[in-house]
Amino acid sequence: MCVLPATRREPRLQAEMSDTGDYVCTASNAEGTTSFNTPTRLVVRYAPKISYPNGNSFQASLGASFTIPCPVDANPNATTIRWKRVSSTNQVTYLNVLANNRYSGSTSQATGLTINPVQADDQGNYACEADNDVGPGFGPTISLVVNSRPIITPPPASVTGREGTSVTLPCEITPLDSLQELKWQKNGLDLSVTDSARFFGGTVSTPSLTFLNPRDTDSGNYRCVATNQYGTSAGGVTNLDIQYQPRLIVSDTPIATNPGPGVSLTCQVDANPAPSVLYWTKLGAGQIVSAGNSKYLGGTPLNPTLTITSTDLSDAGQYFCTVTNAIGTTQSAAVVLSVISIPAVTVSPPSAVVEEGTQSLVLTCSVVASPAATLVSWTRNGVLLDLTSGTTTSGSGSKYAGGTTQTPSLTINDVRRTDAGIYACVATNAEGVGTSSNLRVDVTYVPTLTVPSAQVNGARGSFLTLTCGVEAFPPLTSIKWVKDGSGDVDLTARTGSGQNKYSGGTLVTPDLTIFDLDESTDPGVYRCIAQNARGSVTSGPVQAAVTFDPVITVPPSVTAKAGDSSLLISCDIQMYPAATSVTWYKNDVAFDPQATPNKYLGGTLAVPSLTVRNPTGEDSSTYRCRARNGEGVDLMSSDIAVTVT
Repeated sequence: MCVLPATRREPRLQAEMSDTGDYVCTASNAEGTTSFNTPTRLVVRYAPKISYPNGNSFQASLGASFTIPCPVDANPNATTIRWKRVSSTNQVTYLNVLANNRYSGSTSQATGLTINPVQADDQGNYACEADNDVGPGFGPTISLVVNSRPIITPPPASVTGREGTSVTLPCEITPLDSLQELKWQKNGLDLSVTDSARFFGGTVSTPSLTFLNPRDTDSGNYRCVATNQYGTSAGGVTNLDIQYQPRLIVSDTPIATNPGPGVSLTCQVDANPAPSVLYWTKLGAGQIVSAGNSKYLGGTPLNPTLTITSTDLSDAGQYFCTVTNAIGTTQSAAVVLSVISIPAVTVSPPSAVVEEGTQSLVLTCSVVASPAATLVSWTRNGVLLDLTSGTTTSGSGSKYAGGTTQTPSLTINDVRRTDAGIYACVATNAEGVGTSSNLRVDVTYVPTLTVPSAQVNGARGSFLTLTCGVEAFPPLTSIKWVKDGSGDVDLTARTGSGQNKYSGGTLVTPDLTIFDLDESTDPGVYRCIAQNARGSVTSGPVQAAVTFDPVITVPPSVTAKAGDSSLLISCDIQMYPAATSVTWYKNDVAFDPQATPNKYLGGTLAVPSLTVRNPTGEDSSTYRCRARNGEGVDLMSSDIAVTVT
């Protein structure tokens, strides 16, 4: 057996901590056994070793003092102790025990880490390390659980939300994993948050409470209350303010009043935040401004009620209250105001001038009546118009349209001069009859001329009147008479006796009178020409005729010599109506000069006188000239003795 010298300090093999002790060397042989009387002590040196045979998890109470042990086994003893925190991602942070007055220990005499007082954030993973002359030692990671009632982070004092838009009340709790119960309270009373259509969260797993579709009744003071095995904690109070756009209440029944008294239109406003703008409008009239207008009072954010200080028929209608706050704008339902009276009827324009033939003319009638008008009618020149009868000149449509309670205005189609006159619109309701002011309608047209007779007769030396009936609007600006082939009639002409030849033919007296009739100058075709601002027109023809006793004038005798080139037998016929035929007689025997044109010229209606070509003795005879007209006048001349020598 090998005996270790006393001076040898290390064994031949690798020593372990358990090898430390006193050793005695004993040797034996066949002769006996001998022991080394002085024991040899073996000391094994080793770096610090840290272990937790009873588990590496510790629990500490919140607010108390607690020491996390660091059991160190080292030879020689540890001279340095260090503590560190290990994050969930194994990030290491060494603790500066001297710099934190809540920490103590971590020395060779007191290896454990004492925390006083324990706080919630002390919970986590720790590890200690130790050094001696042999080297460092590293302890395992241990966990520290801080046992406490739930800790609730102070919430905001107030939270503002909008009606219909989700809003969340925060509830941040540590430690969350130990939570056993969580509830919310509103105004000090427990709140049920099980309605999933209204709430999200408010549970152990999701303590914060979300209002999915908040309403104004959700406003109030809220707090969350959390419980674990160590007790119950209540969070701070948060005031929830649910804001919403204005809600308006107005009268849903019509308001009736008589002209004169004031009336108030109420608008009850519920809004959060308070309204910044409030005004009233009237349908068809726009916004009502009460400031500086004595007719109205109120209608403002401070005084929502609108007062009409003195009502008249024009105030009847539909009114709306409009209110705005920071959330939005709301317009009320219509407030119907009726001003009970006989109809107030107005027409426009006060007068109208249109051209004849205009397709349509609208006479506007506005009826304000409460109760509503039951009948609307129109009058012209004080006479009730039958609006259901009459057609346009073409016969293709009705003469009138409108003039009803639904359409009070009157439309006159295919305007004619007969439509001119004084019109009025009349409306009737249960209170009585209202009539508009007069509306004058003038229809302009080119003058219309009427000649009642196509022919006017007058006796020689007497007078006759040519009638020109005139209808015109606007009035005539000029009128004159013309005679075919002679031009304008000279109204300044005088007769042979120095009297006026003509009378009339003027704007005042359009008819033309001709005096001292002369069959040689006055007969003919006359026309009347009239003009106004619309245009000029010429009448139809009127024939002026001068009547007198018929006469044929012939010479008693005519002589000629044989060998003369011609012999003229004159026949002057004066007859009214004019002759329609001329006949010549020789020795009482009628003959036709036109049958022997080489012998005769004339002897016709156009040329009554007869010319005998190259007269001879055979032409000596008694001749006569005869004339007849369509009125049955038949006149024979006296004998004409013709002698050819």
